[in-house]
Amino acid sequence: MRSLRRTAVDLARLLGTPAAGAPVVGVEHEYSVRRVSDDRQIDFAYVVHELRLGRPHLDPDDPNAYRLPSGAVVTADKSEAEIALPPVAVEAGFARRLSEMAARERTALADRMPEAELTGYSTHISVEVPAGLEIEVGRLYVNRFGPAMLVAMDGAEAPGLRVRPRHGRLELCGDFVDGVRLEAAVELAAGSVARCVAALDAGAGPTLLPPTIRCAWYPAIERRGWFIDRRLIGLAGPSGAAGTFELVDGSRLPAAEQIEAATAIAVRARDDALRARPSGDATEFGSVLTIRHRPHVDLAPVMVTWPVSVFMAASKARTEPAFVVVPRRWLGTFLSRLDSGDLDAALWSFIRDRRHRSAPTDWRAALQPGLFSSLGPRLALLPPEPM
Repeated sequence: MRSLRRTAVDLARLLGTPAAGAPVVGVEHEYSVRRVSDDRQIDFAYVVHELRLGRPHLDPDDPNAYRLPSGAVVTADKSEAEIALPPVAVEAGFARRLSEMAARERTALADRMPEAELTGYSTHISVEVPAGLEIEVGRLYVNRFGPAMLVAMDGAEAPGLRVRPRHGRLELCGDFVDGVRLEAAVELAAGSVARCVAALDAGAGPTLLPPTIRCAWYPAIERRGWFIDRRLIGLAGPSGAAGTFELVDGSRLPAAEQIEAATAIAVRARDDALRARPSGDATEFGSVLTIRHRPHVDLAPVMVTWPVSVFMAASKARTEPAFVVVPRRWLGTFLSRLDSGDLDAALWSFIRDRRHRSAPTDWRAALQPGLFSSLGPRLALLPPEPM
């Protein structure tokens, strides 16, 4: 354990403390896949392995996942096709980037399957939150911003909203939306989650929040969380914001007024974040698959997930490789420093020194960047979901 800590701290010291960047947002789209000739559903879990997609086996938790050169992932969720976009920072133009990326990836997948038709099934939007606050943010979100987000992603396939606390993020699941509706939903999600995070920050001072509704909800299926049924909270009509909400103080408020207040507050939080950030470049997940050839060491990814990535570093002069563990907050810095040559000496020095035999065998070993001489089960490096 002593050598594990020493090697982890060495790389962390070289990379430094990650800058306090903007939170990231990711989008997942699920599609029903049906055969054009007879409208029969195709089980995408079988088809995905025949499409010659990107790199497989980089996500130890998903044997069906293929990561594409764009940074997106194509996988199967039961029988549906799923496209998970790489997370992007909440910066100028971020919602448009996600919407355009979603359209490109859908078209690219459809082009590989001319005999099939992709029909949108659901949308999942994930917004980064500080680790340890996922459940508290979710609880605050449901009764404050849940109705506005529900309306933004409302539809026949998902007449409600699932709010799921995931490790380091809050996942909002609704009906399929794309184009301008996706842009609006992504912007609302980013601003509303940011406002909940700020409200839980004791040092941030008073934070404006929308009225709190008395929210009836079901436990979310499959993963921990909350399912808000539009009928149980008082939303009327096939869609939109008709109806009346009961507030926690017993009073009643037109649903449209509560949703309008929540949307305005989220927009203000989003605008505050955008004013503080310039337009961003392509996400680091778009270049993570590149095999990098340094003067003495070649590096290739062996694990790429939202929380952590792992690279194998090998040298022709040595038969045993080393492994570089990089949490997401350091990923951009690591790739930039690697490409500039700043890490060449450290990597070559570590590979030459075979005294280090430690392997990261627990997710806590992946909380900071680390250099290791061997690699245990990759699944153990994934942090547990909030309980």
